Amino acid sequence: MINVSLLLRITLLILLVFNISHPAYAEAKVGDRFGDWIFECTALAEDKTACALTQTIVTQKDNRRIVKFNLAHNEKMGGAMLTALLPLAIHLPSGASGVIDREKAFQFSLQTCLPHGCIATYPVDSNFLKSMQNGKQISISFTPYGKKQPAHIRGSLNGLAAGLKAANIK
Repeated sequence: MINVSLLLRITLLILLVFNISHPAYAEAKVGDRFGDWIFECTALAEDKTACALTQTIVTQKDNRRIVKFNLAHNEKMGGAMLTALLPLAIHLPSGASGVIDREKAFQFSLQTCLPHGCIATYPVDSNFLKSMQNGKQISISFTPYGKKQPAHIRGSLNGLAAGLKAANIK
């Protein structure tokens, strides 16, 4: 079973490491569900909160996390950042790539690996956000360590457009 407290702490760490925060959100409240995405926030300081739309992909067999997607505003960039928390046992030189539906693949940048997974990021512009809002699924591919074939993990984009609007992520 997934430890919800642990996932929230991992999300906080991702948000802290990459300075993904936003001072206020229009209509979204912590725990709000937008299709397959959930709005999560963590207090960073007295007047500063880090929030993201998240989706956790789990194994069917034992409900363990495989990938956790976070989509949040990034103050440093002035835009949004897509972050993926990947399993530890990945072949780092192979990297990680993503695709929205069957569009052109994009390359995640592997940032670091922590005890609970490896963090990969992709800076998101307005065109990419539109693709996500109009898409049906997001896929991420990475090669497990010691394997020759990459793993392809699919997530849903159902509800993302409504979540982006409610969370004021642009």
